[in-house]
Amino acid sequence: MTEKQKNEQKEPGNDVFFPVDEEPDDYLAMDMLPWLEKAAIFVKPKQPLIDWINSLDPVDPMKPEDFFEGNTYLVDDLDDDISGPEDIDPFVARHYIEIFENELMALWTDSNDWPETISFEMFKEWFEYHVSTMVYNL
Repeated sequence: MTEKQKNEQKEPGNDVFFPVDEEPDDYLAMDMLPWLEKAAIFVKPKQPLIDWINSLDPVDPMKPEDFFEGNTYLVDDLDDDISGPEDIDPFVARHYIEIFENELMALWTDSNDWPETISFEMFKEWFEYHVSTMVYNL
């Protein structure tokens, strides 16, 4: 373990975690980057969201390529039960309302114009999403 890694190992209030012990023979101790004890949910708008925003502002319509980056949300409650694709939807379902509302607010600040109700089914129709439980700190 490098001196820097020893000094930056997980301490209270620090979200960076090094997956090594103090022993010099630990696997990948010199090669592995530290990771955050968080999951990441990446979202990117799909056509229904683009159609919605364009219905509100048809003068300067948005196109799919306007959303080439997407957004990433870090989630504190890292769920160790994510072991396969079948676990992704229940994990995202716990966070979709905050994500959905933030994405709408980023595009249109008047919440009176937002859809009256949102659901996880609507979220899945309006957004492409991916989850990562390994978020490395460069």
